[in-house]
Amino acid sequence: MGTFDEHARAVLSVADGRAAPLVRAFLTGLRAGLDDLPTGEPGRDDAEALAAVIGDLLDVRSRTANADPVAEGTAVASPTTDALRAELLSLRETVARRVGEASIGEPADDLARVWATLHLSALRLPRDEAEAVRQEAEDLARQRGSTVAEASPTATSTATTTVHGVRDEVLVPELWLDRRVQAPGLALSPRGKLLRELPRPAAAEEVVRPLFALAGQILVLIEQDPRLHHCLQVIEFSGLRSLAATAERREFAEHLNRRSRAVTEAVPFTGPWLDALVRLHEALCSVVHLPPAPDDTWWGERRLTCNEALAAGADLTPGGSVKFPPARYAAAAGLTRQDISLQLPRRSGQVLVCVKAWSRVDGDVNPGRVIYAS
Repeated sequence: MGTFDEHARAVLSVADGRAAPLVRAFLTGLRAGLDDLPTGEPGRDDAEALAAVIGDLLDVRSRTANADPVAEGTAVASPTTDALRAELLSLRETVARRVGEASIGEPADDLARVWATLHLSALRLPRDEAEAVRQEAEDLARQRGSTVAEASPTATSTATTTVHGVRDEVLVPELWLDRRVQAPGLALSPRGKLLRELPRPAAAEEVVRPLFALAGQILVLIEQDPRLHHCLQVIEFSGLRSLAATAERREFAEHLNRRSRAVTEAVPFTGPWLDALVRLHEALCSVVHLPPAPDDTWWGERRLTCNEALAAGADLTPGGSVKFPPARYAAAAGLTRQDISLQLPRRSGQVLVCVKAWSRVDGDVNPGRVIYAS
């Protein structure tokens, strides 16, 4: 007689019938309930271990298990999917040229990854252009007989990973063909899950909650978007480092987790708390593409939200203040130090992204840092 997980895996592997959906729905609900247990609840450690086992059964690859939610798809190669993959690859290369890269390159041989990286690359475009790319991808899929899910991020779906966010938003829609998930989805929602390894801010820290939401999103996105880099100075002193390698992602995630915990462990609206908040903001804003996405993109909007949350926290902290460099690098003198230069003649002299805010905390001044075009 087999064990419970052996039987569960066997049932979940069956493509047809009602057994697999029933078991998957039950396990998904159980896992969600376990994830919702508050800190300090008796048995929480064992519940987290059980949730991890269930996640493995569902093949939902969480961060604690070297996750990659986008890779969850059950695609089956066929002439139809191969043709669609080729068309999506061509569209992705068009997006690459629009965002200033010669090519997106890998991954290229898996439909689920191509679908996901295409939509994630579109987040680097202005909103209207990104929506046009999404629509073109949907049209290509439908022409090949696929279905693109249009459900809201709050809808129950085991094929979409929903991460905590400040508003409902689908980043990667589900792709289906012949009742099979060819590419799972990725969505954001205020009701989405915060990753277990990230601390929860106290109620008094509501004003800076968007920073913690973005921390969870970044931990997921660095696993899925191979074009992301970081310039966190404690790891990479003078330049940018790719996050494509597992070891690099793990090291960055550890620093991000520590900085998140430092905020929750400090007394809100004190000097040490604001100093920790500035460091968390730096870790979040140091994650960029090459070249960095402009302000009128999804990534640019996230940076603006981060800046607003940090400024609000500084305003509520006696003796604390923060400043963000202006758009022209020449006007940033005195606010930044050890900045990073990128060769972008068309944008020469522009501040591309502020990766660290200038701050004054209890009389101590710390310069900011930017990436600028030369």
